[in-house]
Amino acid sequence: MKKCESDTMKYDVSLIIRKKASGIAVLIFILMIFFPSLLLHAGDGKKELRFAEALGNLDVKSDQLIVVVPLQADSTQARLYTFARQAGRWALQTGPTAAMVGRNGFAPPGEKREGDGRTPAGLFPIEFAFGYAPSDKTAMPYRQATDKDLWVDDVDAPDYNQWVTRGRTSAKSYEEMKLPDQRYRHGLVIGYNRKPVVKGLGSAIFVHIWAENGKSTAGCVALEEAELVRIIAWLKPEKHPFILMGKPADLATMFGLEGLERAAKSGLPDDFVNVKEVIPSLPLDIRYYGSHNFIGQRIDGYDAPKCILTREAASALAKVQQDLAAFSLSLKAYDCYRPQRAVDHFVRWAKDLKDIRTKKEFYPTLEKKNLFKDGYIAIKSGHSRGSTIDLTIVALPLAEQAQYVPGEKLAACYLPAKQRFRDNSLDMGTGFDCFHELSHTANGKIGARQKRDRLLLKTIMEKQGFKNFEREWWHFTLQNEPFPETYFDFAID
Repeated sequence: MKKCESDTMKYDVSLIIRKKASGIAVLIFILMIFFPSLLLHAGDGKKELRFAEALGNLDVKSDQLIVVVPLQADSTQARLYTFARQAGRWALQTGPTAAMVGRNGFAPPGEKREGDGRTPAGLFPIEFAFGYAPSDKTAMPYRQATDKDLWVDDVDAPDYNQWVTRGRTSAKSYEEMKLPDQRYRHGLVIGYNRKPVVKGLGSAIFVHIWAENGKSTAGCVALEEAELVRIIAWLKPEKHPFILMGKPADLATMFGLEGLERAAKSGLPDDFVNVKEVIPSLPLDIRYYGSHNFIGQRIDGYDAPKCILTREAASALAKVQQDLAAFSLSLKAYDCYRPQRAVDHFVRWAKDLKDIRTKKEFYPTLEKKNLFKDGYIAIKSGHSRGSTIDLTIVALPLAEQAQYVPGEKLAACYLPAKQRFRDNSLDMGTGFDCFHELSHTANGKIGARQKRDRLLLKTIMEKQGFKNFEREWWHFTLQNEPFPETYFDFAID
């Protein structure tokens, strides 16, 4: 088996922009050009500074350090940083850089095993560089990988976890060091389970080029070729480079890095933004920050009434807002990124069949016991991946939004606009978060005007790469979302 072969489905997909005919003229704006690789380095630096400070107690005789941590505890997507020791302190050199790790994430300390699809956690030396060319632009020791070169992963072979030459090993299982693709064109050997080699603890742990952005590995660390080439050129053997990798909580425990876990959790993740900083004109009506929602109280994780999204989703949303502005219209957001702890809150509420205080407004025709079966509540939400948003369209100038008063009389969410809770939205046929068939985007029982306004919202969102959830007219997800398999849990504060 190829130890570092990408062996999961591709996460990132191509953006599909579908054009739909409608009677609504939309002004086409000049598209902004974005450079994702630069966005990775566009943070404010506060989190990276905290990372550097947290590494202060790391006891290692090294002046160059690569750090790899997952986006979430069980994620295969990671961020890679490089640090140099300057005047006795670690200073950030580059990062965060997108990286991928084993298909089963990081193994807890000491639990890595051969073939388990996990990346080992710990602090390991960088032994040498390798690649397909006779030489590389690096000061590190370098070895060319040819068709004759193998890395033994047979746990019963005497040369287990060693680079060998074909025909000079009795091993029954090994890794080809020159692959038919680009993955090993440049690489670094991580000194995991090497001195000494322990049978069965894992082999062939490298830093190498990823097969594709979004594909995990069988245990190695993989990243974009240009980034890896730069790192290989930066490394110096006299600096004794090491790599520190694993879940921040595990690394903090292993090496006494008390601030590392806090540094990883503090602030927004590197690829998320406060949408108001991208779209200052966007009105917010964050329902889960208050009590006017289907649970009837503030939801766990909503410590501020903010709209947080991935950079990609926020950028696409900004184009939608531009298109609408030409017609004196605007988007209004009800919910954006949703922490997993909020979803857990929904699940706990749904299991409490006695709490039906909001039934009259939000699920007046349903039995609460059926909310799971009918698909209104689930243990995972696309909102937690950061590229899903609940929204509507409002007319400009913006009318005042009615404020919910706790205890006020509730009205069914599917009633005509003048009879249900007063929203300054265009009339979409139901209120937000209405658990009713009339909320289905293509429901034919709503009026002609409501159909037109839903079509406007759906068409203009799809134009910029979003896809509607057919059971909720307000629910849209970016089709090429950057984290399709990662569910985040940082609080909104």
